[in-house]
Amino acid sequence: MAVGLFLPSSSPGPPVDVVDRAARALGLVGPAAGSTWDVSDRAARLLGRITAPGAGDVADLATIVGLLARGDSSAILQPAANTGGTLTLSAPGAGLRHYLTSVHLMRGATAALAGSATLSITTTNLGALGWRVGNAMAAGGTQPDVSLVWPQGYKSAAQNTASTIVLPAPGLAVLWSLLVTYFVAA
Repeated sequence: MAVGLFLPSSSPGPPVDVVDRAARALGLVGPAAGSTWDVSDRAARLLGRITAPGAGDVADLATIVGLLARGDSSAILQPAANTGGTLTLSAPGAGLRHYLTSVHLMRGATAALAGSATLSITTTNLGALGWRVGNAMAAGGTQPDVSLVWPQGYKSAAQNTASTIVLPAPGLAVLWSLLVTYFVAA
C-alpha cells in the first residue's frame, strides 16, 4: 500500500500521513476543517476534491464518470503506400452529430522521401478543422503529424451528416495511419 503526505495549507503543523491518493480523490480522507490540500494530485483535482491553484472551477464528478462510461467508437484508415484516402463517419441519424474525441495521424516510410511539398489534410462537416504537414520522411522512420484529444468532444457542424477526413497521397514509399475516436449524440 502506498503512503502519501498532504499538508493542509492553513495549518502550520506537521504533515499528516494519508494512506493513498485514491482515498483522497474519493473523499474518504480529507483535509482539516477550514483548510485546503497543498498537493499536486491531478486525479483529485479532476474529481473536484482539490482545486488547481487560482482556479475557481473544478470538474463535476458526474461529467467525468459520464466521459469514462460513454464508450467511444473508433475508426481507422491505413491506405497503401503513396495513396491518399478518406475516412468517413457515416451520418449518425436524425438530430444526432459526431463528437470527435481524438485524432491521431502518423506516417511511416520504407524509403527516404526528400520532399519539400506540403500535404493538406482536409475535412468535411468538421468546421474549419484541417492540417498542413511537410512531406519529407527518413527511411524507416515514423512521423506523428496530428495528435489531438477533446475529452468532451469536438462537435460536427451539421446534424445527420457524414463527417470525413481526407488524406492526400503522401509520397513514394510513405504510408498514412489515421485513428479517430468519437461518439454520437444530439
